[in-house]
Amino acid sequence: LWRLEETGRPRCSHRDSRIMVGFGRYFDLTLSNEFPDWSGNALDYTMFLQLVRSLREQPEVSSTQKNGSISLAGLLSNVSDSKTGEAGFASELEDRLQMLDKFAAFMGDNIRSRASRMLARCERALKKNETESVAAELLAEAEEIGQDFLRLEKFVSLNYTAAHKILKKHDRYLPTQFHPCFSIQLSKQKWVTGQYNDVLVDLSKTMSHLRGDGRGNQKGPGGKQDFIRKTVKYWVRTEDVSRVTVFLLRHLPIWQQDTSSRHNAQLVNSIYLDNEPLELYHGRLDKSPGAIAVRMRWYDEPDPTGKVFVERKTHRDSWTGESSVKERFPLGERKIARFMDGSYTLHSKLLHMRQTNERPEREIDDLAELSSSIQKQILTRKLVPVMRTQCMRTAFQVPFDASVRVSLDTNLCMITEDLINTPTWFRRAADRVEPSCITRFPHAILEVKLSLTAGEEAPQWVSELLSSGLCTPVYKFSKFIHGCAVLLPHRVQYFPYWLEDETLVDSIRDSRLGAVWHSGAEGTQFQDDLGPVPTMAMMRKFGSRKGCCPLMPCFGDSLEV
Repeated sequence: LWRLEETGRPRCSHRDSRIMVGFGRYFDLTLSNEFPDWSGNALDYTMFLQLVRSLREQPEVSSTQKNGSISLAGLLSNVSDSKTGEAGFASELEDRLQMLDKFAAFMGDNIRSRASRMLARCERALKKNETESVAAELLAEAEEIGQDFLRLEKFVSLNYTAAHKILKKHDRYLPTQFHPCFSIQLSKQKWVTGQYNDVLVDLSKTMSHLRGDGRGNQKGPGGKQDFIRKTVKYWVRTEDVSRVTVFLLRHLPIWQQDTSSRHNAQLVNSIYLDNEPLELYHGRLDKSPGAIAVRMRWYDEPDPTGKVFVERKTHRDSWTGESSVKERFPLGERKIARFMDGSYTLHSKLLHMRQTNERPEREIDDLAELSSSIQKQILTRKLVPVMRTQCMRTAFQVPFDASVRVSLDTNLCMITEDLINTPTWFRRAADRVEPSCITRFPHAILEVKLSLTAGEEAPQWVSELLSSGLCTPVYKFSKFIHGCAVLLPHRVQYFPYWLEDETLVDSIRDSRLGAVWHSGAEGTQFQDDLGPVPTMAMMRKFGSRKGCCPLMPCFGDSLEV
């Protein structure tokens, strides 16, 4: 999967140290204040910096490894055997990282077993109708396990960040390049590969049982009342994802299609259609009345192998009293290409449904209208696959209660759907992707959907989460719009306001738009192999357009102490 392509970066970033001091000082303060009992298992950041300093002062050594490194063993065979040389530095760092790995694995397994025993105890009490007598104790235990998990994650990621900084410092001043091979080693450590999703699932089920989720009446759009629907999107820093998840578990369970699954997240792929001038992109960015987005979505697999959902989203201005609409219907993967070129319709399928009374007549009529309307729009507007978004989605919702629904998308990336010389309607996961054709979004996306009756207020905990500082609202953020703006700038007339946010710079740098930002003075229209590309000066000029104006503060503005 493209999203799982190893970047060699730590699981959580501490670039935002929240305090204006050097990382070494921040590292020592955090260890002494938050992890005094674990400091013996941490890296000695100061000691390794002193080692780098002493190695710099030694006579020049061979620089044959300056640009190449395949494995740590291969590197060490080409450097000094001295315990005080670069080999000694690498050996000491490797030993410390192995010690950290064993400690994290031991603590992680302990948390996992505690969560499993807690869930088993809760389910036994539930069968005996004794949950009230143990509810307070189990809730306290669940809270403790959740906090221990967050504490361990912060400790490990703090040390990973320290290791990366030590290696970068070493490689900057010394000839042998250790950072690439050590990054691979870090990515294989048990904490990274351990997949502690089951801990979150056990916490979710325990808290859900104790709350009695799903035992009440159905609430939400399924009833006859008039509901006020509101959807807001937020950015969540990578290092805060687990904190947000644990907070949500106190109030909402993880929504699972398969309740026996031990995974808390689901792979989601969406391919968006548009035409050469990106008519749909500009309509969605402008929030034009009736602007549509058409996409093909499937779940769990990197390539579609069975059911694919054909979806259409239509924008409606709220002041008109209408709500934006999302409609969809399923179609087999092998029929998608023929549906898009008009050679396949749902006529025979609908006829069979009518003959067998598979669905009510009204539903069949609605399906016929929807499929015909979407197909007509695809053909008349000459829509083709343009952009793919891929993420791991964790959904939170009480069963039979749609009043509050939350989704958290992580590992988000966007990929251009360049289908030249491709026999399928989608780019296969095994296909090679040029770096300029993919961008990895640096934050998680939190989406809160409320369906409330007139006069009903959102639960207090929703306000607490949104005011906690863990989430930053980004007005009308769109994965599709972001992907097109970053990867197809030569076809874009104007850009979304959030692109100027400083926290996106690293993710944009390797994209086609990133190449433009760093290629020369503002005000010049640069040319790439696909055509002219607007510059940042031109983006600011277009920034006054509807949908592009900076209505919200930059995400970077919220990263304060």
